[in-house]
Amino acid sequence: MKNIFDLQTIDEAVDFYQINKEYKQRAYECMGKIVSNDFLKENFMMIFDILYLKKNNEFRKLWEIDKTEELFGQNADIFSTNLMILMGAKFHQKNMETLKFTNDQIELHKKRVKECFLNDLENRKLLGVRISQMLWASYFINASIIEVGTLQFEYDDAIGKIKIHIPAQIKLDFNEVKNSIENSKKAIYKYFQLEYPTYVCNSWLLSKQLLPLLDDNSNIRKFQTLFNIEEGNTCNKDILNFVFKVKENSELTLLPEETSLQKKIKEELLKGKDFKLGEGKLNIKI
Repeated sequence: MKNIFDLQTIDEAVDFYQINKEYKQRAYECMGKIVSNDFLKENFMMIFDILYLKKNNEFRKLWEIDKTEELFGQNADIFSTNLMILMGAKFHQKNMETLKFTNDQIELHKKRVKECFLNDLENRKLLGVRISQMLWASYFINASIIEVGTLQFEYDDAIGKIKIHIPAQIKLDFNEVKNSIENSKKAIYKYFQLEYPTYVCNSWLLSKQLLPLLDDNSNIRKFQTLFNIEEGNTCNKDILNFVFKVKENSELTLLPEETSLQKKIKEELLKGKDFKLGEGKLNIKI
């Protein structure tokens, strides 16, 4: 494979995603550390290969890793995850060209990858992108996700189904969600050649343990009516991440109570409550 460690790759990626140029020097430094260490370089190339060049089960195993040092090697620069995102930019452009993405879809993709790069650095004040965000960016870079309305739709070729994703930054308006699903069919056929897609959604939003905490008019309650739901594994980590914006090992007594849902969930977590992931299959015709 062609040498991927090229400073011009960083420059072009920063321009493509319109990322603040102040991160260039940090990316240069990180690349220099990797190139000068054969062990780190080999591990970085292996992860790069899994993310952008191979379609296999090794990718799914990466979700089980939380620490940069474990992913790339003991002495890995914490900025390595950021660098990995930037170095996928050329693949992203090629994949979108291959699928003939519209300009609107291209701009949405660039925006989402930029969010993965910057949210942790600027909103969460972290020194590097979390592994989960690096992996999430790779879905867009590999063009396996499209966005229609308020929702995102991922074609998982391993199961032959469309996975529905709810962006963290959107308001879960029930009518907009329904419109998004109904309008997605045409785009799914255009980009993924699926004429009769099966839709699934695995999310903390489908947790049955939320129902007693929700008002009758809650959009989350209404969202759950769209699916036949089975109970999955514990999703407390997701609850802490998406509802409270904190890490899994955060002190529960210090969780914010800025919304009624936060207050109610916090009370349950302090009681030792386990929230279970909802694994849903869409139950409406589109």
